[in-house]
Amino acid sequence: MEEVKIELTIKDANSEIERVTNLLNLYIDKKNILFNDTQPKSINTDNELVDGSTPREEKFYKYVYKCEERDIDWWIDKLNDYLISLNKYVESELKRIGEYEPLRAKIIKLREEKNMKWDDIAQSTHYCKRQVIRIYQDYKHKRYVEED
Repeated sequence: MEEVKIELTIKDANSEIERVTNLLNLYIDKKNILFNDTQPKSINTDNELVDGSTPREEKFYKYVYKCEERDIDWWIDKLNDYLISLNKYVESELKRIGEYEPLRAKIIKLREEKNMKWDDIAQSTHYCKRQVIRIYQDYKHKRYVEED
């Protein structure tokens, strides 16, 4: 059986956090819209008969909470749980990176979060380009890392 290896960089995790947050906000807004549809509206007296021939009806009881996706709360809970786990992942990765020397952590942060080029990273850390790439290769546990 093949081993499945999931590689998620901090940049990918932050992007996923933004995507899931947007999706979660969409479901919450949809739930609020559905809830607001169930609330009573103001009474319009323009169409009311004054002669008493037709009894006045209670408009609130005509509203029914209709939701095509009955499991909207389930999705909100699952997305919220996923968001929490992604945030924990980012925190633990940053803690793991923090165990490196400060310059090594800076190299990783500049490459993954700011997507800087190797020459710019080398200039800002006062390492040579080859050393910067080697430090990043050690972090990624890869033999070759793309050079730009």
